[in-house]
Amino acid sequence: MIKIEKHIPIPSARNASTDNSFDELRETIAEMKIGDSFIIPKEFVIANHTSGRLFVGRNMYNLFKRSGKKCSVRTVDKDKNIFRCWRTE
Repeated sequence: MIKIEKHIPIPSARNASTDNSFDELRETIAEMKIGDSFIIPKEFVIANHTSGRLFVGRNMYNLFKRSGKKCSVRTVDKDKNIFRCWRTE
Protein backbone atom coordinates (compact mmCIF):
# COMPACT_ATOMS: atom_id res chain seq x y z
CA MET A 1 0.00 0.00 0.00
CA ILE A 2 1.12 3.57 -0.72
CA LYS A 3 1.89 5.62 2.37
CA ILE A 4 -0.81 8.22 3.10
CA GLU A 5 0.43 11.56 4.44
CA LYS A 6 -1.61 14.20 6.26
CA HIS A 7 -1.29 17.98 6.59
CA ILE A 8 0.87 18.48 3.47
CA PRO A 9 0.06 21.93 2.00
CA ILE A 10 -0.89 22.10 -1.68
CA PRO A 11 1.57 24.26 -3.66
CA SER A 12 0.08 27.18 -5.53
CA ALA A 13 -0.89 26.47 -9.14
CA ARG A 14 1.49 27.60 -11.88
CA ASN A 15 0.00 28.90 -15.07
CA ALA A 16 0.89 31.29 -17.87
CA SER A 17 0.01 34.34 -15.79
CA THR A 18 2.19 33.31 -12.82
CA ASP A 19 5.01 31.56 -14.68
CA ASN A 20 7.99 33.95 -14.92
CA SER A 21 10.21 31.63 -16.95
CA PHE A 22 8.96 33.18 -20.19
CA ASP A 23 9.32 36.84 -19.14
CA GLU A 24 12.69 37.34 -20.85
CA LEU A 25 11.33 35.78 -24.03
CA ARG A 26 8.20 37.97 -23.90
CA GLU A 27 10.38 41.08 -23.49
CA THR A 28 12.48 40.04 -26.49
CA ILE A 29 9.38 39.49 -28.64
CA ALA A 30 8.00 42.90 -27.62
CA GLU A 31 11.17 44.64 -28.86
CA MET A 32 11.49 42.74 -32.15
CA LYS A 33 10.92 44.39 -35.53
CA ILE A 34 9.83 42.48 -38.64
CA GLY A 35 12.84 40.54 -39.97
CA ASP A 36 14.59 40.35 -36.58
CA SER A 37 15.50 36.88 -35.30
CA PHE A 38 17.05 35.06 -32.36
CA ILE A 39 18.37 31.60 -31.51
CA ILE A 40 15.81 29.90 -29.27
CA PRO A 41 17.36 29.13 -25.86
CA LYS A 42 17.70 25.41 -25.05
CA GLU A 43 15.30 25.65 -22.08
CA PHE A 44 12.45 26.38 -24.52
CA VAL A 45 13.12 23.27 -26.64
CA ILE A 46 10.73 20.66 -25.24
CA ALA A 47 10.86 16.97 -26.17
CA ASN A 48 7.74 14.81 -26.23
CA HIS A 49 8.45 11.86 -23.93
CA THR A 50 6.63 9.30 -26.05
CA SER A 51 7.70 10.26 -29.56
CA GLY A 52 10.93 12.14 -28.80
CA ARG A 53 9.68 14.86 -31.18
CA LEU A 54 10.73 18.39 -30.31
CA PHE A 55 8.11 21.06 -29.70
CA VAL A 56 9.63 24.43 -30.43
CA GLY A 57 7.54 26.16 -33.04
CA ARG A 58 4.19 25.79 -31.28
CA ASN A 59 5.52 27.45 -28.14
CA MET A 60 6.95 30.34 -30.14
CA TYR A 61 3.81 30.75 -32.25
CA ASN A 62 1.68 30.96 -29.10
CA LEU A 63 3.94 33.54 -27.44
CA PHE A 64 3.99 35.68 -30.59
CA LYS A 65 0.23 35.33 -31.07
CA ARG A 66 -0.42 36.54 -27.52
CA SER A 67 1.61 39.66 -28.30
CA GLY A 68 -0.27 40.25 -31.58
CA LYS A 69 2.66 39.24 -33.79
CA LYS A 70 3.62 36.32 -36.02
CA CYS A 71 6.81 34.32 -36.36
CA SER A 72 8.54 31.61 -38.33
CA VAL A 73 10.77 28.96 -36.76
CA ARG A 74 13.45 27.02 -38.63
CA THR A 75 16.00 24.39 -37.65
CA VAL A 76 19.56 25.74 -37.74
CA ASP A 77 21.38 22.58 -36.61
CA LYS A 78 19.29 19.41 -36.36
CA ASP A 79 22.01 17.39 -34.58
CA LYS A 80 22.40 19.98 -31.81
CA ASN A 81 18.68 20.92 -31.68
CA ILE A 82 19.35 24.58 -32.47
CA PHE A 83 16.42 26.62 -33.77
CA ARG A 84 16.04 30.22 -34.95
CA CYS A 85 12.86 32.28 -34.71
CA TRP A 86 12.05 35.25 -37.00
CA ARG A 87 9.36 37.86 -36.52
CA THR A 88 7.35 37.91 -39.76
CA GLU A 89 4.45 40.27 -38.99
